[in-house]
Amino acid sequence: MFDFKTLSDPAVVLQLVNDCLGCCTCCMKSYGVYALAAIPAFWLTYYVGWNVVMYLLGPVDLKKKYNAEWALVTGAGTGIGKSLSHSLAQQGLNVVLVSLPDKHLDATTKELQEEFPDQEFRAVKAVFDHKTDYMPAIIDATDDIDVQIVFNNAGYIVTGEYQ
Repeated sequence: MFDFKTLSDPAVVLQLVNDCLGCCTCCMKSYGVYALAAIPAFWLTYYVGWNVVMYLLGPVDLKKKYNAEWALVTGAGTGIGKSLSHSLAQQGLNVVLVSLPDKHLDATTKELQEEFPDQEFRAVKAVFDHKTDYMPAIIDATDDIDVQIVFNNAGYIVTGEYQ
């Protein structure tokens, strides 16, 4: 039986390492280490490979793919929603921007109208919460158009005890 107390002696540890590296038969027989190393190597290759493919292919042209003219983006005033709206406009889509009734929605709408003068942008002011009915404003703004693409980027959370 091996005495683990001897591992506190550096000379004993060095001798054990030399013995193991010297024979290598015990190490070579255990292929489990190689199998465990193969799993992250495979995952990394798969992950990097698909990212390279996606980079080379570029973004999907949603206007062409869905034969779309209009898109609707919630949370379009700032952040991800603003970026989505800009990307959709770059693809030639008209965009309905739905966001909180604040200066950010107005600024984003103005920026897009200046950058893409040949496209149409509609700003819809809506507060997303459980106390407000935000759908009538969206329905009114989209009643005369056919919206083919929707990005639900905004939301809210209700906290409290579940009943």
